[in-house]
Parts: sequence; structure tokens; C-alpha cells
Amino acid sequence: MGAIHEDVLYFFRTRGLSLLVYGLPAIVPISIWQGYVNGQRASLPALHSGGMPPQLSAGVMLPSLVAGLIYTGLMMILIDTYSRGLQPNLRSLWAQAIHRGPYLFAVQVLLGIASFLAAIPLIIPGFYVAGRLLDVQVQAPLSEAGVWAMMRQSWRETQGYGWSLIGGYALWLLLPLSVGILLQALISHLLPAHGPLTWAMLSLSYALSMFLDLPSWVFLYRHRQLRAAQGVR
Repeated sequence: MGAIHEDVLYFFRTRGLSLLVYGLPAIVPISIWQGYVNGQRASLPALHSGGMPPQLSAGVMLPSLVAGLIYTGLMMILIDTYSRGLQPNLRSLWAQAIHRGPYLFAVQVLLGIASFLAAIPLIIPGFYVAGRLLDVQVQAPLSEAGVWAMMRQSWRETQGYGWSLIGGYALWLLLPLSVGILLQALISHLLPAHGPLTWAMLSLSYALSMFLDLPSWVFLYRHRQLRAAQGVR
């Protein structure tokens, strides 16, 4: 497992800038929109009790969801392209990411539902199911398989690897989550609840978190590659 983490670090160090450049058309609008919406939420007193106006709820979900799905697919396709020693073609990258976006959305919804249902009796089964189905995050942007076929394939191929997958994935998520929480706490403490500067700083914090999230996807891809090399199919 240590070799995978070293490989992730090397890939991110050598290809991270290229991933950022190709991802900017998605990172910029997502981070600006998230910064704006969360700045608006912070400026509404009603929200401090846990409520969210319907217009803000829809505003957060739709634009961010669509752009986020395309961004996720684009990054996974880029990771695969560079890993196979190929040079990316911008037009084909975006075309494939948009084409596979609905499949990625479907498998993410099913992954969430399956993990939730498994977690009802105890928390631990939910984590295990999530680990067994994490492969769909790699398959959805790269394969032409249907949703149920990808779910079945992920469950079959991750037998005996569920805990290592969810553990390694969670490890790589700690950095973007920690940075995001820290930056937003500082922004809320040092800046007014709303305004252009707050919006800009929130947007930058979201963009940085999205960039730092990339190693977690590289980990999923490399973990699947390793299992393929070991004949786990």
C-alpha cells in the first residue's frame, strides 16, 4: 500500500499543474458560485438555525452538481490519459466527460444510497459497502458499461480490498477537508459576513480544496491499476 501512496505523490508532483490547467474551466465557475452562495447563506440570519431558502438550495445544487460531475469525469480521464503515456486532446476530453456525466451521477447516487442503507444497523457496514463500490468513481468516466454493470464489477473486483480502498481514500481526503475547513473558519472570523472580498476569498478556498482533492482520485485509479496487474478481475 505504501508504494501506491508514493506513486500518488509522484503523479501529483509531476502532473498536478497540468491537471489544474485543464480543470480551470470547471474549477473557476464552481468555486466562484460556491463562494457566492455560501457568502449569501452566511448573511441571512435565518440560516443560522439550520434552514436554507429554497432559492439558495436550488442554486447550490444544480450549477455546482453539473459542473462538478463534468470536472470529476474530466480529471479521471486526464489521470488515465497521462498514466497510459498519452497526450490529452482538449476537445475529446470534454466530450467524453460530458457524455459520461449522467453515468457518473447515477453511480454516485447509488453509492450513497447503498452506503446509507448499509449504515442503518451500524456505521461500520456503511464504510465497508462504500469501499467495495468506490471503483465506480473510476469506471464511470472511463468505460462504456452501464450503471448496474459497473456496480456489479466494482463489488466483484474489490473483494478483499474494501477496507484498504476506503482507508486510503479517506487518508487523501484529509488534506483538502482540513484546508477547506481552516480557510473558511479564518474567513468567517476575519472578514465580514458578506461582500466582494469575502466572496473572493471563499471562492479561492473552494478552488484550492478542489485542487488538493485530486490525489484522492489518483489513489483510486492507481489502486485499481495495481489490482489489475495482480490479476484481480
